[in-house]
This record gives sequence, C-alpha cells and structure tokens, in this order.
Amino acid sequence: MKIYPLGVGQGFSTKYFHNNYIISISNTNILIDAGTTLRFSLEASPYTYTDIDYILLTHFHFDHVGGLEELLQRRYWSTTSKQNQKKPQIIIKECQLKQLESLLSPGLCNQNLTLHDYCDIHTLSDEQSSLTIENTIEIQFIDTTNFHCEDMISFALQIYDLNKQQNILFSSDIKKLKNSNLKEQINQETVAIFQDVDLTYNPVHAHLTEVLSYYPDTCRPILYAMHYPDHAPNTFSQYNLSFVQQGIPIMY
Repeated sequence: MKIYPLGVGQGFSTKYFHNNYIISISNTNILIDAGTTLRFSLEASPYTYTDIDYILLTHFHFDHVGGLEELLQRRYWSTTSKQNQKKPQIIIKECQLKQLESLLSPGLCNQNLTLHDYCDIHTLSDEQSSLTIENTIEIQFIDTTNFHCEDMISFALQIYDLNKQQNILFSSDIKKLKNSNLKEQINQETVAIFQDVDLTYNPVHAHLTEVLSYYPDTCRPILYAMHYPDHAPNTFSQYNLSFVQQGIPIMY
C-alpha cells in the first residue's frame, strides 16, 4: 500500500495544496477527495488525471470537491476516441448523490452529454457501509455526519489491503471526535491513522489537544496529523507527533 499526499493543507492554506490523497494498492489508484488545488497538486506529483481509477468523496467543501469537475473534464477530453474510453469510478453513499449531481451537472450536462459520459457512479445504499473493489481492496464509509459541521453529510474512511491484511483509517474533517466511533475501528491490522489537526480552537476541526486526548497512547506510533495550518509542523515536533508531508509517500 502506498499513500501519496497530494496536499496536506487546510482549505485556506497558502503554503500547501488541499488535503487530497492517492492510495495505490495492487496497481489500483484511489483518489481521496478532489479540492480546488488538484490541478496544481497532480501536476507536482508523479500521477496524471488518467492514472486515477476510483474517486472517494468524504464531504462537499471546496477543498474536497472543488477540483472534481475539472478532473473529469480533463480526463474525458484527453483522448479523441471516446469509444471504450476508460472512465474513473466515483464511489459515494446514496445520501451524497444529490450533492454530487448538483455540483457537476451545470458544467458537465450539456452538448448532449451526461455525468455518465464522464464517469461511472457507484452508489452505496444508506444501509451499506462497505464495498470490495478489484477483489483486493475493501472500502468502508464511516458516518461522521454533524461531527465536522452541523447539518453536513460527511464520512471518514477505512481502506483495507486484503492481500496484505492491512488497513488505514482516514478521518477526513472532524471536530466532535468523542461523538464518533473512529477509535472503535482501530484493530491489529491498522497500520496508520490519518487525522486532521488544528492549532486553534474552532467549531469544525479538532484541536491538537483534543486529538491527543482522544486516541490512546498505544496509537501514537501510527498516528499522522494532516489537514493542518501552514505553521503547524514545528508544533507537531514539540509534541513528538508524526505528520504527513506533502509529496512524500508513505509505504506499507
């Protein structure tokens, strides 16, 4: 499993790209979120638009979906032959479908084209929390609705490499950690926890002290801070907390 941080910054970061990732397992590339800086972060990475096989969307803030339409446009128009063109697959929960259509339809549903010309949309029912793809990867959606922002649908993710019997936990954006069941998802096969961390107390992101008090000390060796402020790395070092670095892959 290879975790490539396209960006690690908060939505308003001027130093880092948005907190989007490519997870590579058995030659399958999964994009987690597609913020407005995606056009720059992909260009700076070893990946291209056509390398992306699957797209997961945790919620619909601009730093997580603002670059999605451009990704699909570039992917579609990158080849003149549309017949048998490989399309990326967007995997979402049923409760996210209307949001996805509202986001993409104005720009893509024209010239006799529909969303399905640009991508395949795989919708999980509200009762279904997980999906296996390519026979080697399991994706679990963990409901965090109202735990990031009031009245906002959001999800954390757990991604399993079934061949290696490993998994990673990805918080996406969350404030109310104590209301969530993220800790309960951690098991002996969990090799990394990617957790958004803020250094100011606010209503939508967990503060560093809240993160450190939520996870048990036994999790500290596998805990990585992400989605952080521009000045955060110096503070993380003081707390002996590992943090994801933009453009530097993590391998398992």
